[in-house]
Amino acid sequence: MIAVLDTKWKLLDPTLANGSDQYALQQSDFYQMFAYGHHYFDQQITVREMFLVYPAHANFAPIAQHFAFPTPGKQPLRLWGVPFVIDKVNPRLALPEASRLYQACTKSYGFEG
Repeated sequence: MIAVLDTKWKLLDPTLANGSDQYALQQSDFYQMFAYGHHYFDQQITVREMFLVYPAHANFAPIAQHFAFPTPGKQPLRLWGVPFVIDKVNPRLALPEASRLYQACTKSYGFEG
């Protein structure tokens, strides 16, 4: 398994990038992804990435920094918030270049975030 992705149909707010607001991400979504990460990733995986996918809008670019969940005895879980561009001609997932999934896609398929 390379990554865990979960789609949310609510808009993020990039103006809430500091403090406890964190882009208007829901704490329940963090808990859900933490549980998914523990369930789906085995110990052989060195980079354990998860993605919350949200509809793209004018002010939402991929969040440059991931959120890290420390896990004793294992690599931390990394959670990214990414936009999905809903477009009839060119639908796409805008992955951050620092993510392993982005690197795997560009290397294997020539995709770009």
